[in-house]
Amino acid sequence: MSTKAKEDDFILKFESIIPSFSPDRQRALRRSLNGKTSTWLNVLPLQNYHFDLSPLQFRDGLAIRYLRDPPCLPPKCDGCGTALTLQHALDCKKGGLVIQRHNEIRDCIGDIASQVWTHVIKEPVVRKADVKKADGGLRLDLGIRGVWQPQVEALFDVKVVDTDAPSHRTRSPEAILESGAKEKKRVYEQAVVERRGNFTPIVLSVDGLLHREAEHFLKRMAANLAHKWEKPCSQTCGYVRARLAFAIIRATTFTHGLVHKWSYLARTVPDITRLFQPLEDVIRTKFIPCLTGRAPPNDLERNLLSLPPRLGGLGIPDPTITSDTEYTASRSVCKPLYSLILLHDSSYPTEAIEQQVEAKKEVHSLKLKHSQGSAFNLRPQLANSTQRSMDLAQEKGASNWLTTLPIDENGFTLHKGAFRDAILDTVGYHLTFLPPAHVNLMTEVCHNVSIEPHLQPITAVKKLLEWRQDEEDAKWAEKAINLLIKKLSSKLEAIEELQRVLENPFYPSKCVTIPQTLDGRLQVGNRKALPHVIRVEIQGAIGGVIVRSFLSELLCCERSPCVC
Repeated sequence: MSTKAKEDDFILKFESIIPSFSPDRQRALRRSLNGKTSTWLNVLPLQNYHFDLSPLQFRDGLAIRYLRDPPCLPPKCDGCGTALTLQHALDCKKGGLVIQRHNEIRDCIGDIASQVWTHVIKEPVVRKADVKKADGGLRLDLGIRGVWQPQVEALFDVKVVDTDAPSHRTRSPEAILESGAKEKKRVYEQAVVERRGNFTPIVLSVDGLLHREAEHFLKRMAANLAHKWEKPCSQTCGYVRARLAFAIIRATTFTHGLVHKWSYLARTVPDITRLFQPLEDVIRTKFIPCLTGRAPPNDLERNLLSLPPRLGGLGIPDPTITSDTEYTASRSVCKPLYSLILLHDSSYPTEAIEQQVEAKKEVHSLKLKHSQGSAFNLRPQLANSTQRSMDLAQEKGASNWLTTLPIDENGFTLHKGAFRDAILDTVGYHLTFLPPAHVNLMTEVCHNVSIEPHLQPITAVKKLLEWRQDEEDAKWAEKAINLLIKKLSSKLEAIEELQRVLENPFYPSKCVTIPQTLDGRLQVGNRKALPHVIRVEIQGAIGGVIVRSFLSELLCCERSPCVC
């Protein structure tokens, strides 16, 4: 059977099967058939080309493809607290997935483009912010020179759309992508044209369906890549599409924890405490040492780490202790449903809902009291430094960094060393691998090493302000002295000489000079005057008050004739 005949046979089978699915799933399946979104399923998982996925990423990719909730999905959204479903995770702007998938696709396209063109800029500024006009400025995702015209910068902005969102179900996926591209052009195109550049929106769906302009750009990039690598354009086009497809899968992977997996068992199976002991052994001997960079914790330290972050711990529960409590809490929350299940009643009356809400509040209150009691009993057994750390952790906002998602766009990311040091500081441990704080070590590799160096200009400003006699305009006087210090910054001996003559007015000092302006006057704030007049206004005359218009020359002046 020829390839064409096989393809026709597959399409007939597809058309016979698809009516049995829901309308939403039919829409997703037809998009997979017509939109070329199956590239990631047809290539070898080669790590060198970034074509590899973890088991979790692969399962999440299949779940999005067939509109099914991923396995082991957390019960609530970390961003807004709403019940977490596939649709909510793809659309919620607080959960972090929207920003994550945008940045992943931007970085992937930028990485491929850097292999073709030499001038690739991330987040170029098209229009600077103007505070006076309340204009926040414009910043795009990528700037690449030479894409459409030689030496002309092409600017790109990425938008990832969920075509299965409730607000989009009445339109076709192509129309949704087209409206997204028009919106991008409305915002950015005029500013790019004023910059003498070309603007191209890169709009695609969460499952990889491309807008026509984005597809045209990828073909252009693949053609240039084929010329550079001396390979057929079909191969480089497949490579570009596959890279982008895998980037989309990674960008839409959910954050799965492990606690909810054993919490489900603890809530549904009674007397299971002893079966959790191997899990606790791994947590104590493997996970916590990797997290802290220290030896496995003793019983006292383990109890401290099991406390919630707001009480000074890290929120790493001990399953051998919490399993019985979880089972009891689950029974109390599910109790209002027992009679409904026995009666095979599919309704969910308001009375049962209210009883469950009250039961959940009571369970939450009991858990909080239990945690507070554990912290109270544990505190006297800890060192003073650890007790102090517990007190600081209970301050408002002190433990927020332990309970937020590590979203790079919001600045919520830490590298491994910073995260480990922060954890050790939170629980009151001594930091490990601290370098010896000894100046002699720096002298081996550096020159002019000094301890607590003297900041001459700042000290000079403070000392000169002490001699100020007029208290009416303190801010203007400080501006004038700062200007003087700035002009004398290259001659530190002149500043010392000025301080010396202020302390001893009759000391025969050297002349203190500053560079002369065009008209001989200095601009300080909104006032302009000769330097010696400004000096008299700030500090008065040395040796007594004199008339500002009558300044005399001293015999000891080195730069005669002058006035001092």
